[in-house]
Amino acid sequence: MDRLAEKYNKTKAQIAINWLTSKKNIFKTPKSTNIEHLKENQDAFGWNLSSEDIQLLDKTKF
Repeated sequence: MDRLAEKYNKTKAQIAINWLTSKKNIFKTPKSTNIEHLKENQDAFGWNLSSEDIQLLDKTKF
């Protein structure tokens, strides 16, 4: 996650949300009551992880 966050200049949370968004049949509901976290979550959209990075995350055990 650290390497991907650096590669995309995003937070680990943004990487995770974007990765989940790439999955079909998975319902994503990032939640926060903190305005800064809401802004951070918003920045998880409008870009895509590469297919190689999605596959890497798919194989990762969290």
